[in-house]
Amino acid sequence: MPGKALAMAIAGTVLQYTLLLLLYYFLFRVVKIIYLDLQSSKITTHAPVQPAELKPAKLRVQAASVQLAQPVFELAETTSIGRSDANDIVINEAYVSHEHACINFYKQQYWLADLNSTNGTFVNGQRITEEVPLRSGDIIKIGSVSFKFER
Repeated sequence: MPGKALAMAIAGTVLQYTLLLLLYYFLFRVVKIIYLDLQSSKITTHAPVQPAELKPAKLRVQAASVQLAQPVFELAETTSIGRSDANDIVINEAYVSHEHACINFYKQQYWLADLNSTNGTFVNGQRITEEVPLRSGDIIKIGSVSFKFER
């Protein structure tokens, strides 16, 4: 019997150390998974692409019955068009509203919106009723002024 008691004591000690080893292995795996998860979730921030980093878009005057400040206008992230001096492109004409239209850059392209003007904004001869994406070569007509969109 003393041999059996000794064998039980040794088996108990081996089982305790095995259990302890399994516990440490489990904790090691949990810590490793947490570490890898934190490493993969680090967010790499990139500066948002602005129009300046792309080929700058322009509005080139095609026809106008009034004098404009320049024949070609480079577009910013937001470009306002209207009769008011507060606009980026001023068209001093009776058929143009004070705040007539706006061109915005988002979703990697330029969008033209009519700002509820009285006489409307036209793209390629069609009056726009909602914001529309602009494509290179589009003709924008506001009052008697026609612009060609170039990108």
